[in-house]
Amino acid sequence: MNRMVVKVCGFVHPDDVRQAVAEDLDAIGVVLDRGPHRVEPEAARPLIEAARGSGKEVVGVAGECTVEEVHRWLKVGFDRVQAVLRPEDAERLGPDIPVLPVLFDGADLMDRARALHARYPFRRPDGPGLGLSGLLNVDGQGGGGTGARADPDRARRVAAEFGLVLSGGLRPENVGPRMAHVKPCGVDVSSATNAPDGRKSLSKIRAFVEAVRTFEREHPIFGKAPGGGLPR
Repeated sequence: MNRMVVKVCGFVHPDDVRQAVAEDLDAIGVVLDRGPHRVEPEAARPLIEAARGSGKEVVGVAGECTVEEVHRWLKVGFDRVQAVLRPEDAERLGPDIPVLPVLFDGADLMDRARALHARYPFRRPDGPGLGLSGLLNVDGQGGGGTGARADPDRARRVAAEFGLVLSGGLRPENVGPRMAHVKPCGVDVSSATNAPDGRKSLSKIRAFVEAVRTFEREHPIFGKAPGGGLPR
């Protein structure tokens, strides 16, 4: 398995972005959808600029989106849009448009993943390390940084078939066991890295990233891609 992709979501301040992109993570998320960390379009531009030149992806977390809205957010300057897409909209976008499709957990999770895959193919879980490209995000019911967890057995079944980014309720103390059970290609954290004032805590980000990288070192199946980097 290639190196685990780590995405930290919920940034609202450019200084927090500048500090975070110096850490051993791969992507940061800016919330454009509802929630306490929502950022207005014009306020998103300084956050994108703060990551410029770092080699880290800046992802606009947009919730339910039309094709036109995805293109709108990409024009703002995001490297990728994380979005809940109807299968027909995903098909119109095509796999060359940088999107991270999102599915919220539920009893029919696998059926919905396969239906979406038929219109917007994801990469295999053992495919080459390409960052977030070709992956599917599975979040807990409700999502949006609420800390709700996806059912681990359902997520594991999806991860066995498709390249998966796991979100929802991840913290430094549980991310290793959940990686071991689900076997995702990436992990996405938000609420566990928040400071009390609503900004990001660099110490909490470091603790989460170190928990992931330590688990990788101790479990070679989750090790780094050949050459030691994350292909982009």
